[in-house]
Amino acid sequence: MFCRWRNNIQTVSQTDSTTIYFSMDGGTSYKRPSACTLSVVTNTTDMVDVSFKQTYSSQVHAEDWDIHYVLRRGDTSLYVYAILGHPATYPA
Repeated sequence: MFCRWRNNIQTVSQTDSTTIYFSMDGGTSYKRPSACTLSVVTNTTDMVDVSFKQTYSSQVHAEDWDIHYVLRRGDTSLYVYAILGHPATYPA
């Protein structure tokens, strides 16, 4: 996996750039976030949690994405979770 975000920050890597994607509706609609805002949510000796936020502009799905990558001390896995938002002012 290899993904470049805003300001060319590399978050995860492998050999091609098409392997990180999210199913936005649980079906066949897969999207890759882009033009995200990076922030470090937690940075302690035991854990780091990095957030990549994308605010809706003209994507197919009218929602905000907040994708987190978490690594804990001693773990060999990178945890990923997403928070999706759909304010009432967004299209259906």
